[in-house]
Amino acid sequence: MDERFHKEDPFGVKKDSQSHASSIPTGYREEHKRVVCMPHPTIPGKTIRYRLCYTKNGDIAEADVLRIEVSYGLESLASWIRKILEFHKFKRLLVYVKYGELLKLNDEVERIGKDLFTYNYKFKFGFIPDSYEESEYVLLYDIEGIKKGEHYG
Repeated sequence: MDERFHKEDPFGVKKDSQSHASSIPTGYREEHKRVVCMPHPTIPGKTIRYRLCYTKNGDIAEADVLRIEVSYGLESLASWIRKILEFHKFKRLLVYVKYGELLKLNDEVERIGKDLFTYNYKFKFGFIPDSYEESEYVLLYDIEGIKKGEHYG
């Protein structure tokens, strides 16, 4: 794809700078994956690793989706995820958390949801059954952009 139609952001995820028009044929998708390391907020020298997966589908209804997979420290990443929401204007953001980490969060899940809240998006909690293994990733937040004119966010 022509690089002049993309812009590189500080988080390392490419996003199409044109509206939501897709040059990808229906039924196909373009995907950018990246492992990101962030300094641990309380332990000097330790980092938190998580994965970003930006997907642009040929089906315009599913275009511009960012999936974040968090294995540790979701509460520390809430402000970072909020910056992504403000910067990118994605149509949809899916936040997956390793089930073992989710079990440790308890009441923090609601507070994190409030930290992420913005009027430009609507938030839904993912359905989390109790049959997951601790190493599996589960959908915690399904965040969808609210359409304003021709732009999201």
